[in-house]
Amino acid sequence: MKCSQCRRKIQGNELYCPNCGTIILNNLSNESGKAILANSVAGNPEKIHLETTKKSKKSVVFSITLPVFTAVFMVATLTVFYFHEQTINAEVIELKQKGEQLALAANYEAAIIKLDSAVELRPGYKAVQKSLSAVRLAHKFNNQLASAGELIKNQDYAASEKLLTEVQEGLSSQSGELYAPLVEKADKQAVTLKVISIKKEIEPLNNVAELGGKLSVLNTISSSEGEAVKKQVINKIVEVTLKDASTKLEDNQFSEAAASVESGLKYATNHEKLTAYKTKIEQEQLAFEEAERTRIEKALEEAAKEDLLNRTAAVDVISIEWEVDEYGDLNLYGDIENVSTSNLSSITIYYSIYDSFGSYVTDSFTTLDTYYLNVGEKGSFSDSYYGIYDEGATVEIDNITWYLE
Repeated sequence: MKCSQCRRKIQGNELYCPNCGTIILNNLSNESGKAILANSVAGNPEKIHLETTKKSKKSVVFSITLPVFTAVFMVATLTVFYFHEQTINAEVIELKQKGEQLALAANYEAAIIKLDSAVELRPGYKAVQKSLSAVRLAHKFNNQLASAGELIKNQDYAASEKLLTEVQEGLSSQSGELYAPLVEKADKQAVTLKVISIKKEIEPLNNVAELGGKLSVLNTISSSEGEAVKKQVINKIVEVTLKDASTKLEDNQFSEAAASVESGLKYATNHEKLTAYKTKIEQEQLAFEEAERTRIEKALEEAAKEDLLNRTAAVDVISIEWEVDEYGDLNLYGDIENVSTSNLSSITIYYSIYDSFGSYVTDSFTTLDTYYLNVGEKGSFSDSYYGIYDEGATVEIDNITWYLE
C-alpha cells in the first residue's frame, strides 16, 4: 500500500504516513483506527493529524541532523589534528637544522640536546635519528682526540699514538662535512707525534748522513712543528759538519775538510756558515801551499808574527748575548768592530759554553756574518749550539782570529 499524498510505501497496520503524516483511511477499521475516528467525531478532527505529523517531522529532522553533525565534528577534529601535526613537523625540522648547525660548529653537546628533543617529538623520523647518531659519533671522536692531546702533553706518547690510531681508523669509514674538522685535527696530532718521535731520534745522532735521512722525512711534513724540528736538524748538521771539517783542517787535510763541508751543504743547501767555512778551507789551503814555498817563507813568518801580535787588538767585542730556546738549543748573538789599521777577512770567533754551575760544557766557533770587515766597520755574528737544555748556561769568548788584507 502507498500513501495517497507522498506515495511512500505503508505497512499494513500503520494509521498514518511516517513521512508526511497523512491518515491512512484504509486502516481505520481496526481498534486504533476506530479510536482516532471517534476522537474526530467528538470534535477534534485536527488533533490526530497534528500529533502524527509532529512525530513524523521529529524523526525526519533527527535522521538528517545526526549524520551532518557527525561529519562536521570529524572534519573539525581532523583539521585540528592536521595543523597540530604540521606544527610538530615544523618544530622537528627546526630542531634538526639547529642541531646540525651546532654540530658543524663543533658544539656537539648542544647539538645532541636539540636532536634528542626532535627524536622525542618524532621517534620514527629516521633522518633525525641518523643525524643524532652521527653527532654522537663525532662527539666521541672529539673527546678521544682531546684525550690524545692530553696524553701528548703528559709525554705518554705510546698511549696517545694507540688512541689516535683508533680514532683515525674510525674516521676512515666516515665521510661528510661533519667529520672533516676531526680528520684534520687527527692528522695534525699524528704529525705532532711523528715530529716528536723524529726529534727524540735525532738527539743521539752525530752523523751527517743519518741526520740527513731524518731531514728527508721532515721535508714530507708540512707543519709548523715539522719546520721547527727541521731547523734543529739543519743546525745540528751544520754543527757536526763544522766540527768535523775543523778537526781535519787543523791537520791540514784540506781535501777531506772540503768534502765534509760539501756533505753538509747537500742537506743544508747554501747555508751561510758552511759556505763561509768552505771559503776558509780554500783560503787556508792556498796559504798552506804558499807557506811551502821557500821564497816567501820569511814573509809568511812575519805575517804570522803580526797576526799573533794583533790577535786581541784588531777587533773589539761590542756586545754578546745568548739564550736557550724552548727546544734546548743555545742561540748566540754578538757584534764586533774592526779597530785595527787594516781591513780584515775570514773573522772567526771561538767560544766556550758553561752550565748553570759554571762547569765547562763544550766549545765551538762561528764566523762573522760578512766575510770582509773594513777598518772602523762593525759586524755581527751568531751561532746555535744543539742540545744544551740549561737555561742558566753562559758563554765566554776564548779567541778571535782573522786574516789581514
